[in-house]
Amino acid sequence: MKTDKQITEGIMRRVYGVYFMRRLSHPAVRLGVFLALLLSLRELVWVSRVFENMSHKNGVVEFVQYGISAFAGTEFIVQLVVLMGAFIFAYSIRDLFGLRQPQFA
Repeated sequence: MKTDKQITEGIMRRVYGVYFMRRLSHPAVRLGVFLALLLSLRELVWVSRVFENMSHKNGVVEFVQYGISAFAGTEFIVQLVVLMGAFIFAYSIRDLFGLRQPQFA
């Protein structure tokens, strides 16, 4: 049986998640977070070397294998930054093309 404190912490965790997602829904905030993620990625990874190594791959299969192995071989923080950037990018594309579901009430 959960205590009142555990229930409250679980509810507040969800409230903070919803609050963050609503803040992220504003395009200017989303752009700022995306740019901050790109700058942090630039500091964490030698991007020019990644593209240089990527250019030596022939064919789609080698390219995808390289991308997967490069992603899997990085530190956790780099993986987290890349996933967050991909999420924000996909969210922005969805807004750009109007792929939202209708909201009621």
